Amino acid sequence: MESFLSRYRNLVVLLVILVGQIAWLAMQVRRTNAGGSSLDADDASSVRLIRMWANAVISPPEKLIHATKLGISGTWSNYIDLMHVRKQNKDLQELVGRLRLEQGALLEDARQGQRLQALLGFQESTSTPRSPRRLTAPAAATVRTFFISTRARATA
Repeated sequence: MESFLSRYRNLVVLLVILVGQIAWLAMQVRRTNAGGSSLDADDASSVRLIRMWANAVISPPEKLIHATKLGISGTWSNYIDLMHVRKQNKDLQELVGRLRLEQGALLEDARQGQRLQALLGFQESTSTPRSPRRLTAPAAATVRTFFISTRARATA
């Protein structure tokens, strides 16, 4: 390194002076909203040129880092961290099955209530007394209840 500085001392000094002058000039010059340059320090809508350069240098890597962070966090939360979701899905499916069974039982109770109301309405609409009789099928698979009229038989 020592030989490099001694060998190119004049060039290094010239480059340091040029960079210093450009930075000094960039701190003084302001860019207006219209795109023109200005040396007016009282113009509130203008931005220093060095700030624009720093923004142009720093913003792209910062945006890349931010987008990468968002992508990784989105991937983690949407794809990898789904263990508890699988358990929750299983619990919800069991709940839906249980609720369907309960709904079927309630529907059957409602139908039976409607049949009993119709039967009671029929019984009240007729004036003859009836007694219930139970009839079974030969296979004993179904049992039905019938009301048979018990009229008094006329004797001759």
